[in-house]
Amino acid sequence: PMRISEEMVLGMGGKGGAYFAKFMSYIGAAFNILRRPANCRCLLSLVRLSTCSSIPDVSLNQSADSALADLISRFQLNLSNDEAITYIESLVESCMGNKLWIAVDAMHSLGKHF
Repeated sequence: PMRISEEMVLGMGGKGGAYFAKFMSYIGAAFNILRRPANCRCLLSLVRLSTCSSIPDVSLNQSADSALADLISRFQLNLSNDEAITYIESLVESCMGNKLWIAVDAMHSLGKHF
């Protein structure tokens, strides 16, 4: 999941604010740019090349094929551009209410005091 807190949304003027609307349009545009075939090939090649490194999320915790399959599934290549925008916007919406980040922030705040 991505981290988008209520404070971030409020900083953009709230869900109905103009800056939040602009943010959502940028999210959709960026996602579709990343999904372009040439960009996907480049990113997949970089992940494939990084499997020889000691990057934990690529080489130690999962196989190269698993990392590539996960990346491909996250790009939702089966969707049209309009469907991809709807997908990424719904993902952002679902992450805004994620309680995981509240817990992570609480742990970090607690850790600062020790």
